[in-house]
Amino acid sequence: MPLHHLYHPITSTPFQQTAQHVETVPSKPLLPFIRCFWGPPKKREGGESVRELVIPDTCMDLIFETDRKTGNRSARFCTISDVSFVSNPSETIVKERFGIRFYPWTAARLTVRPLTGTKNGCYDGELFFPSLVKAVLDVLKETPAFPERCARTEKILYEALWEKTDAPDCLNVLEGFFRREGRWSVQEAAESVCVSERQLERLFAASFGVTPKTMMRLLRYQRLWQSAVFDPAFRQADAAIRFGYTDQAHMANEFRLYHTMPLKQALQLARDPVVFLQERERTLR
Repeated sequence: MPLHHLYHPITSTPFQQTAQHVETVPSKPLLPFIRCFWGPPKKREGGESVRELVIPDTCMDLIFETDRKTGNRSARFCTISDVSFVSNPSETIVKERFGIRFYPWTAARLTVRPLTGTKNGCYDGELFFPSLVKAVLDVLKETPAFPERCARTEKILYEALWEKTDAPDCLNVLEGFFRREGRWSVQEAAESVCVSERQLERLFAASFGVTPKTMMRLLRYQRLWQSAVFDPAFRQADAAIRFGYTDQAHMANEFRLYHTMPLKQALQLARDPVVFLQERERTLR
């Protein structure tokens, strides 16, 4: 089964009305590989800019930027991260952005070098995707409208993706983890694909830039966050058991580690980031 049917990572503000940028999903052939395309910031009443909490979503972004003053274009590649940060909305004033958000299993299929040692990194996009970056920069130069940019970029990605194959052991481990919802050790994962733990670590480093243990913790955190946001019957006590945490305190501490705040506050931020940030600033005065 394609992995995107089992796992759909989300941001800190997953509802369309709270998204900071315009996003669009790709066409059906690219759905297993591309989480979304994202582009210009969404217009808000009164022109108010809102800071955004960027959480570890296990995705990787190839971000194309155009300097509004000079017209210079560049690309940067943001790898899997295990830390959160707050974005600076003022950057959108000077730079126009177009982003491709890859599922965690996609980037290695397109890069010209392994992702070993790239965790929490932001690199020149041409170091990893020289042909892809050149082709998409040409599209951005010729096509100002966001929908047309997405359509033309899809054709480029479709051709590039079908030129390479996946790392089957890594994909099989991810599928096994998704189906077990976090209740799986690195040793069990390695045994499932008949490799040693050391070999599995090397495979994960090359394909994802992180260790199997780090990836499993991030995936479990994301599954917990998705359940909290979308499951009307969600209960923290049940979730701790379901996702393989030692207890509810362990789950709460790990969630806060990645999200920088308790689950209750995270849900408030997800549903109305403007009001949440205003209330938070008021209480800090």
